[in-house]
Amino acid sequence: MATDWDGLSLEDRKQRFEEKKWEDEKQFRQRGPDWTSRFSPLLVTVITGMIALAASAVGALIQGSNTLNLEREKFSYTQTTEKEKFDYTRTMEKEKFDASQQLEKSKQQHELVLKMISVGDESQAKRNIRFLAESGLISDQVLAKKLLDVNVTGVLPASVDNSAAGQVSSSVGSAKLLALISPAALDLIVRFETGPDYYEKNLSHPFLSGSMGSGVTIGIGYDLGYASAAKMRSDWQGLLPDDVIDRLSNAVGVVGPAAELMATQLKDITIPWNAALSQFQTRTLPPIIDQLQSSLQNFGDLPPDSAGALVALAFNRGTTTFTRTGDTNAEMREIAQLMAERRFAEIPSQIRSMKRLWPSMPGLQQRRELEATLFEKGLR
Repeated sequence: MATDWDGLSLEDRKQRFEEKKWEDEKQFRQRGPDWTSRFSPLLVTVITGMIALAASAVGALIQGSNTLNLEREKFSYTQTTEKEKFDYTRTMEKEKFDASQQLEKSKQQHELVLKMISVGDESQAKRNIRFLAESGLISDQVLAKKLLDVNVTGVLPASVDNSAAGQVSSSVGSAKLLALISPAALDLIVRFETGPDYYEKNLSHPFLSGSMGSGVTIGIGYDLGYASAAKMRSDWQGLLPDDVIDRLSNAVGVVGPAAELMATQLKDITIPWNAALSQFQTRTLPPIIDQLQSSLQNFGDLPPDSAGALVALAFNRGTTTFTRTGDTNAEMREIAQLMAERRFAEIPSQIRSMKRLWPSMPGLQQRRELEATLFEKGLR
């Protein structure tokens, strides 16, 4: 098929080709310009930058989200771990506290048993033990069963006072022991317990203190339920008529409900204030002073006011609390240590620290404050 290019030289054909190419490109451009040509170079640059910025922001957002999720997982793990640690610690502390409470309760029950057999009379000791077991005062069922099943009950010498102090050495007289404490301390101890007017109105006749394990009480805190007949006669001989002592001796070793009936039967007896005060000062306090002199190092080196403050404390809390375990006796043990180290000036703060034990009992808090103040007075 013949074309327009037939018969043309090579050079002419090349020229024709270039012209055709140029014509085609011209027609292509006339159909529609490239869309990029519609925008200025500056605008293209701006758009490109915005796209890059958006991409960067999206990347940062994704990375932030991943980091946040990681931190959340880390926080959740930490919270779970801390909670597990807290629960474990709380469980351990509760078990430790329960064990301590159980140990303290067990000690108290065994001390109660010892106190109930410290009457110097086997038959009375058996009755006291049976009362403890059957009344529920002994919560340890195994111990209660053993007490009820035992055929023989041990008997200890009767206790001297409510603090379980031992018998006063025969070589040391009551007057010499009382000389270790000041008259101010003696008055403070008596005032803590009672006073002439209150005594005459409320305590001058035999009564029951209100505790299930107590006996008939006469004078200033003298519990007949924990005294032997011989000790009771010795403590009140010369202070009360013999016939009154004979009647009161019937209440020796009697505790609980039986003691309540006994108190009613003895209600007509009157214990004069002077007799009660004399018995308390010359026969109840000396054994306590003697016990402190034996158990607390350097007690004899204390001034009378300071020594009297410790006697007042021991009369209220018991002489054995200086060596007992448990949180409730922490300050008492510390006082014994301070006495051994002769750090007397630090003792009042320990007495005041005991207020924590009775947060809702202002009477006992005031008692501790007055004891601490009296101790400090002795050191001046």
